[in-house]
Amino acid sequence: MTPTFFCLCRMLQSLMQNSALLVGIISVVLYALIMVMVPLPSLPLEGLPRYLQDWFAKGEVYSVHGKDMFVMRLGDSPLTPVILMHGFPSSSYEYHRVAALLSQHRPVVLYDHVGFGFSAKPAQDYPYSMIDQADQSLALWRQLGVRRAHIVSHDMGDTILSEILGRRHRGELPSYFDDFFASVTFTNGGMVYEKIVSRLSQSLLRRPLVGDFLQGLMLRLDRSSLFSRAQLKSVWSPTYAYPEQRDSDINDTLSLLRHDGGHLLMTKLIYYLNERGYFEHRWHPMLGTLTIDCMILWGDSDAVAPLAIYHELVRLTKGKCKSQILEGVGHFGQLEAPDKWVESVLEFIKVH
Repeated sequence: MTPTFFCLCRMLQSLMQNSALLVGIISVVLYALIMVMVPLPSLPLEGLPRYLQDWFAKGEVYSVHGKDMFVMRLGDSPLTPVILMHGFPSSSYEYHRVAALLSQHRPVVLYDHVGFGFSAKPAQDYPYSMIDQADQSLALWRQLGVRRAHIVSHDMGDTILSEILGRRHRGELPSYFDDFFASVTFTNGGMVYEKIVSRLSQSLLRRPLVGDFLQGLMLRLDRSSLFSRAQLKSVWSPTYAYPEQRDSDINDTLSLLRHDGGHLLMTKLIYYLNERGYFEHRWHPMLGTLTIDCMILWGDSDAVAPLAIYHELVRLTKGKCKSQILEGVGHFGQLEAPDKWVESVLEFIKVH
């Protein structure tokens, strides 16, 4: 045995006996590798597919509490409008297959929450809290001059709407909103924290230090997307019949996330899941006392917000909400089964 090999063996043995030191060394090496790699670049507007640029051209940008928010308004019917609230990690574009259909019957308002789609994506001085997102939504609705609306929320949008309705329950909303809510519809989202089935990337990104490290690694190693495409595909129904369409939807979601650097903010954007658990005491009590007509519309093949959440919501609302299951539909009912989704929404709101 050569002296050099002997020294290497002794060094390795010493490191193995000190696992903390070994982890530290490995972390330093990996961090150094991350720093010399080139991160996945942001996408400017002109770098997006033409149809996404056209989507942007159909909307307007409003300054709300100093943050730009992208808004689209469709339809000119005098009836009460429908406001669509999107989820994570998408944007208002998740409603592109249903917005035009809905607007044939009702005016439709879509918008991107701060940090998503074509809205502002500040890297500093904005916490991406659901409290702030609720402030932004309320101010936007008022700025648009909407006096009364049917609200349909999805995923993270469910959480933002829950915060707003929680304020209503406690009498904390301005008088402007006294008669604002014609109805509310909750669709697939993590409204019961303990029953969420988080994707691996979601769980890791939410952890202090680990999340920052993982975000840096993903930005540099995953050249085609931020999230594992396999994990995003898993929230669609396994029986979904149009895989090419699903893959296109995933591409669009990731492209809009990368627009203007949103993919660099993932550890901030996903923190809403922590708030979902922390603040359920602010939101669940109002579910049993809702005096607003409500519906729970749920795809039964959702791998992240399973039917267990739907059943718990039915219990928490004490059966006061209309409840409907979309069979063979996953997390994105509005993308997977747009005709059934629109039919269900219109059937509910037409009597309210």
